[in-house]
This record gives sequence, structure tokens and C-alpha cells, in this order.
Amino acid sequence: MEIIRITSKNRPLVTAFLEIAGATTLQKFRYYDSRPLDIMDHHLATFVIRHQGASIAYGHLDKEDDTIWLGIAIAENFQGKGLGKLMMAHLLSYARLQKISKIKLAVDLDNYAAIPLYKKFGFKEYQSTKKVFFMEWLLPFYDKP
Repeated sequence: MEIIRITSKNRPLVTAFLEIAGATTLQKFRYYDSRPLDIMDHHLATFVIRHQGASIAYGHLDKEDDTIWLGIAIAENFQGKGLGKLMMAHLLSYARLQKISKIKLAVDLDNYAAIPLYKKFGFKEYQSTKKVFFMEWLLPFYDKP
């Protein structure tokens, strides 16, 4: 298994993910429903997890005005195997290295697997609608001894 950073040269790896993600995954991960794939050129970072030649997980950090948005998706046939945890750890590690202090995300209220994962990584709900929780993560700062 490997995590690969997406560039304009290997963008087809994301297309490959979207092709095998499955209907349930794509119902919850609607990011590309209203955006072209080349939006990735403006992301702070986009990654896929590859296994045995297949793109099986996706994650990005997207800057919109002053807000950094996180998005992840795991292909249906690979859910429940720790890939969400792996992608979250990778994205938040990248954010720390880039000194990003706040990240937001939107998650469907009925996405029962994702919400506990986000909470485990320190995301907290700050707003909700009838269908979506909005959550944010703040980079923890520690005093030096």
C-alpha cells in the first residue's frame, strides 16, 4: 500500500478512484459532482492510497478563501480496513507541517462511520443543518518546557 500525492501528471489516479469508489461512496462524497477534476490544481494537497494497482482511497485539503476544507473518501469494497484513519493521519500530518491551524469539513448526518473517525482526530461540530454536520479541527499548540 502506498500514499501518492496527486499532480497534474498523475491526475488519472483520481479518475481511477472515482470509477471504482461505488455508488454509496459517491452519494456521500459529492465533491466532484459540481467541480471539474482540474480543481485539484488549486488544492493545497491531494492524495490517493494505492493497493495492488488500484486507487482505493482519496483525500484532499482544499483552500476556499480563508478556509481549508478536508475531504476523504474510501472505495466501498475497502471500507472498514483502517484506510480512513490512514488518510486522516496523513492529511493532518501534512497540515501540521504546513502550519495550517484550522481545517473544516462537512459530513452527512447519516455517515455513521465517518463522524466517529473525525471526532477521534479532534474535529468538533460547530454547526449543522437538517442533513450535514460542519466540523472543525484546530491545530493543538503545546507549551515548550
